[in-house]
Amino acid sequence: MLLYTLNLKPTIQIENNLSIIKDSSQYACSIIVGRNYLSYALSDAEYSIIYLLKHYYFEDKVIGKNDFNDILSDPIFKHVDHVKIAIDSLKSTLVPSEFFAEEYAERYFGFLHDMNPEENIHTQKLSGDKKAIFILKKSTVSFLRSVYKNVTFYDASSCLLNAYPDFLSSDGSHSFFIGVKDDCATMTIYHEKELI
Repeated sequence: MLLYTLNLKPTIQIENNLSIIKDSSQYACSIIVGRNYLSYALSDAEYSIIYLLKHYYFEDKVIGKNDFNDILSDPIFKHVDHVKIAIDSLKSTLVPSEFFAEEYAERYFGFLHDMNPEENIHTQKLSGDKKAIFILKKSTVSFLRSVYKNVTFYDASSCLLNAYPDFLSSDGSHSFFIGVKDDCATMTIYHEKELI
């Protein structure tokens, strides 16, 4: 079986003043991982300047640990001090903060999705007084923490929900956001500033 393990080439690469990165400086990296893609952005520690953006698309192949190792072996990662990883999965749910209790997170999640013993529950606080509940494979978390000690995990859909309010219409109407992927589409609807 042939694997994509050596010298993966990004589908998209955008550089911005990459030459000013110095060995003595620390940078942040934001990564989004889907079933068949990985994208990352290297920025300053405040996330205000993006120096490098790379996107890897694997078409019908599910991204694996060898692919991660190859991508993260890029020497640019030696400058990274903190990593944020957003996992793009449809297995997440929202709970209003006023009804949320950490000890019941698995039950809330179980109303909509199945969970297997190889997965752990994670939560994320969102703007607008909501909590996101999502799962990650234990082996994925363990592997990524072995690569980066200072890593924080997020649900990709929840990150979008935090960004959408900046783009809402203020004229009393509805706002629609549609995300299209290889095998699914998601739609988020707001009425004025309220998530429906």
